[in-house]
Amino acid sequence: MRDAHGARLAYGDEVVAHIVDQARDPDSGGRMIDNIITNSILPDLSRQVLARMVEGGAMEDVTITLKDGAFDYVFGAPTPAASDAAPKAKAAKPAAAKKKRSKAGEAKEGAEA
Repeated sequence: MRDAHGARLAYGDEVVAHIVDQARDPDSGGRMIDNIITNSILPDLSRQVLARMVEGGAMEDVTITLKDGAFDYVFGAPTPAASDAAPKAKAAKPAAAKKKRSKAGEAKEGAEA
């Protein structure tokens, strides 16, 4: 989001807990989490980003929240109320900052997971 649109992407602990609650099947491992992000969050977020680009709406700050048990996306410039809640929200890490473990167990900087 930051590289493509100059927007800060954040999410709260409740979003992480909601994803974890939906991914309780031990046989699926991380595939279920990937599925939730790939098939729920990313398409919804993409549609809303495209709609705002067409409308010329603000995208300085994008926060993923929960509303009535579903993912919700709050766009715009940070407000004083949002700034107060910022310590609870986590900024998404850029892809380049992710670490990937090799078969030997060594952490590699800059590799995508």
